[in-house]
Amino acid sequence: MTVQRLKTHFGKVRTNTALDPTHRILTSSNRISAFDCVLPFEVADKGTILQAISVFFFTRTKHIIPNHFIGCLDAQTMLVKTGLVFPLEIIARGTLSGSLWKCYAQGGAERVFSEWGVQLPDGMTQHQRLPETLITFTTKAATGHDELIRSDNVLSYIQNWIEQTKATDPRRADTLLTQIKSSASALFSFGQSHCESSGLLMLDTKYEFALDSSSNLMLVDEIHTPDSSRFISLEAYSQGRIEHFSKEWLREKVQGALAIQSAADREKAISLPFVLNPIWSNSSFQIELGQELNIRYKTLFEHFFPALKPWDVTAPHLVPWPLDPVAVRAAEVAQRLPSRVLVVGSGGRDFSLAKLFERQPDVDIVYCWPGRDSWNGGKFVSLTTMNEAELLSLCASQAVGLSVIGPEMPIARGLAEKLKEQGVPCLAPDLSGAQLEVSKIYAKEILNQAQCPTAESWTIGWNDLRTATSGSTSSNTAAVLQNFPYVIKYEALASGKGVCLVHNQADLQTAIDHFENNLPSWLKDLETVPVETYTRQKGEAQFLIEKLINGDEISAIALCHGTDFLLLPFARDFKRRNNLQKGPNTGGMGAVCPVIIPDALKPQIDSIFKRTLQTLASNNKPFHGFLFAGLMVDSNLNAQVLEFNCRLGDPETQVILPGLGRDFVLALWLTAQGKSWEANPWLSSQGDQKLLTHDGMKRCFVVVASPEYPETSAPVRKLLLPEKWPNDVQWIPSGVDSQLSTRAGRIAGVLGTGLSEQEVVEKTYAAMSLVGFEDSPNVLPHFRTDVRFPESQKN
Repeated sequence: MTVQRLKTHFGKVRTNTALDPTHRILTSSNRISAFDCVLPFEVADKGTILQAISVFFFTRTKHIIPNHFIGCLDAQTMLVKTGLVFPLEIIARGTLSGSLWKCYAQGGAERVFSEWGVQLPDGMTQHQRLPETLITFTTKAATGHDELIRSDNVLSYIQNWIEQTKATDPRRADTLLTQIKSSASALFSFGQSHCESSGLLMLDTKYEFALDSSSNLMLVDEIHTPDSSRFISLEAYSQGRIEHFSKEWLREKVQGALAIQSAADREKAISLPFVLNPIWSNSSFQIELGQELNIRYKTLFEHFFPALKPWDVTAPHLVPWPLDPVAVRAAEVAQRLPSRVLVVGSGGRDFSLAKLFERQPDVDIVYCWPGRDSWNGGKFVSLTTMNEAELLSLCASQAVGLSVIGPEMPIARGLAEKLKEQGVPCLAPDLSGAQLEVSKIYAKEILNQAQCPTAESWTIGWNDLRTATSGSTSSNTAAVLQNFPYVIKYEALASGKGVCLVHNQADLQTAIDHFENNLPSWLKDLETVPVETYTRQKGEAQFLIEKLINGDEISAIALCHGTDFLLLPFARDFKRRNNLQKGPNTGGMGAVCPVIIPDALKPQIDSIFKRTLQTLASNNKPFHGFLFAGLMVDSNLNAQVLEFNCRLGDPETQVILPGLGRDFVLALWLTAQGKSWEANPWLSSQGDQKLLTHDGMKRCFVVVASPEYPETSAPVRKLLLPEKWPNDVQWIPSGVDSQLSTRAGRIAGVLGTGLSEQEVVEKTYAAMSLVGFEDSPNVLPHFRTDVRFPESQKN
């Protein structure tokens, strides 16, 4: 592999670069991760101390279990073996501390058994030694809190992981679990013994395991460092005092700095992004924390190695760099995302976009404009009170490095150009690209020029259309309008309300009445859009008449970069309000992904995108951003283009993005910068076509709506939600404030994730039953109950 094709994963505090299928470079940084985020200061010498301690214990515990350590490349960088990492963190506990103590303090041994599935004696005190080493398991959350897994559920979790990844024979799951437990206990015993001889007590520690290239178990990541373990002074402990020499000291120090009595409120305050948290506005406080933590890390190291420096431990294990180190570092930097990202929008699609970036460890802050106040927390910062000028000023002052626009209106109003003028790369088409969505007549011209299959159509002005039922229109226009069935589309943006189906004369009159009621507001919106339209040219609203095509709709979305495109996984959305595709059209009531399409459709969809993008480029209007093609597929599997949108779809985004990985995110980042996808080592190719990877999980998203939606506005109601959502279920608040109040039509949505179509649908609807209105118990939220994968798609 060339240096340019190296793949780098950026962890919270480590950089992990794959050299080949069996070797990696692991670099420990000086960054500090706590409270589910990377804090805005570094700890001097941290990386060298962590590496030296891990090297010492890796080399001395090989008799217990093999590990990934090969050698040191420099003071903070290791050469290690690659492994398929288990999706669990294993916690070895020697004392009643941390989250285990919190649970015990709330309900004693009975509650610990209920929630953890482990038995403890009654009457224990905080930090008391346990009768024997306790091994517990948690998930490995990229953001947010790790989730505890009860001891009796761990085996099935490992079995599911093996089946999903095909890591090894599923029958090995129980053997692997036994080996993990025994290895963790032995490692903890070894570490505890060494600590006590050094004047320390290790309260607990985490271990990570992986399967090597021969499917053998090995220890990976780090071992017995002050980031992975909690150490206290043994002398102080014997005197009844707790003196921390690990990251736990930082938690106590920060919590103590918050003048808040309630522990729950302290946790909530700490979870705020550091740009919103008042404690981080004090730069001297940050400096004090960094300096004191450095002293404690050094003191811990001196306990272990009284007469040595970290380099003394590392140097004997030096090995040559396998590649030019300068080139390796340059390749890593080229793949790093900006630390601060802006997502424009306030709907479920935009929340999902923000979540995509929040999952990236190299992103520290995700600004959401306007976002919603319920989105503040974690890495999210919602800018609900800012106007556009204030937003642009913030982007400059906060060094925002990437922006992505979700809704169509900011794109059509030229926000992408304004952000780029501020030096902020933006993933959204410019005004020439926005014309594909703003003008349906222009889009039809591009389709015809590109020779893409699309319905026969005619254009008509509003003056002719509104007199269609009075007999005052021309004979040619009258002939078109009497040739039922067809679709009438207002040319420009209409918030999803600009399309009417016409099967007979009564439908035509209903459509005319609908357009007459809505045109004033639509035309007012168009005045704010600096995109060329036929409505503006002609001085009156223009409409497109299309012959009605029967068949099934498919939403095909691609990330486009000039003439290159990456098709996103296909999703099926449910637009009608009610089951069986009945009731009025909505912004979307649910979606499922991935949907398997017939092989006969794939080359047609590829051709549509290829021809369209080449036509735009030949017209000197290259398209950069998301292009959404609404397709109709007839019974002979022939696809025709109904429309284009220059953005991601909603609710398709909610089920598509969570399954995508680093290849997609890096392609998005390169597109925003105007750089070639050749710089993306994560992308794979099949022939001349570039492909996106997907995690293989099935996802189902169901919208929670007010019962009045979409006919009338809803009164303010307060939601009743579960204290904790089930595993693999996510709440997506698209119209909810921080007090759980809403007056939105589409309030929110529930996203379920699972291994099979049936499992994920059942899981999603089980979670939907947990949603209600607290102050209106007799009023039920509205949702469709038939959001399903296609019948032809079997598990």
